[in-house]
Amino acid sequence: MPHCIIDCPAALAQRIGEHTLLATVHDALDSFGVFKPGDIKVRLNGFTHYRCGSTQDDFVHVALYPVRRAHCRTATQPGFGDAGRPD
Repeated sequence: MPHCIIDCPAALAQRIGEHTLLATVHDALDSFGVFKPGDIKVRLNGFTHYRCGSTQDDFVHVALYPVRRAHCRTATQPGFGDAGRPD
């Protein structure tokens, strides 16, 4: 169950289209055939305050976190306390 996080300027995400950006990254991961399409999680963080060196140039940072199901638990599964945090 891969989690993919995209960081970029909010203005860039709007120019490209947030849904287009998310779908493009999702489809790229899906094209490898390693993951089930429904297991691929993609999130977008659009930043309004950032610096790239001494400028505000556009950037795109994509981080992929392959997560095994054994490490994924919800607050209703064993091992979580009343506050939804691990025991």
